[in-house]
Amino acid sequence: MHHEKVGDMMQVIEDKHVDIHHQENYTYNDVVLETRDQVPEITGYLENTLDRLQSLKYILDDTFDAEEAFDILGQDLPDSLVEGEKESFINDIIRLCVLFSGLKKNKRMKIQIEVVKTNKCRLFHQDCYRQRLLCTYVGPGTEWLDHENVNREALGKGQNENIVKDATKINRAKAFEVLLIKGSKYDDHDTGVVHRSPPIEHDRQTRVLLKIDE
Repeated sequence: MHHEKVGDMMQVIEDKHVDIHHQENYTYNDVVLETRDQVPEITGYLENTLDRLQSLKYILDDTFDAEEAFDILGQDLPDSLVEGEKESFINDIIRLCVLFSGLKKNKRMKIQIEVVKTNKCRLFHQDCYRQRLLCTYVGPGTEWLDHENVNREALGKGQNENIVKDATKINRAKAFEVLLIKGSKYDDHDTGVVHRSPPIEHDRQTRVLLKIDE
């Protein structure tokens, strides 16, 4: 796991049989959604450290190692005054990384913890990857369109109103919900999911999200 800093850590999630296709979740139009409630310890940690939290990116070219990841994240993430909060956040990231690593076909995996304060990626688009896992912990979640609600001829031309056929049918993930979306490289005949990051600059909001790509 190549990273910009090195680190230390505590206990590891060992359950390698997490199933995002569980019956409590649903799949539709190449999007798998894991619905879940907010975790108070993680919300508290991010509220307490938001002014010190920085975006982090890691590139993994081999098997995901949960113990190594716990060590690195333990060093890279800011400490909290409340015992156990930071570890809860790290354990959740590791759980989702283990889940994703069990679904991917390629060795390479990119893991990003992003702190976003701009209208980055505000236009609906499809990305050039095989698949992506997304979880927004703070702020509004990712928005995506059902295939039948997309005018694909308008993609890449800078106008959301021309891409979205019916704005009342835009899907919006809630905080802590987990999205697994197909990209344009998922399969030769598959169509990537059109999605975007919601605009937040006007309300001066901050988003904290986990993004894992294959």
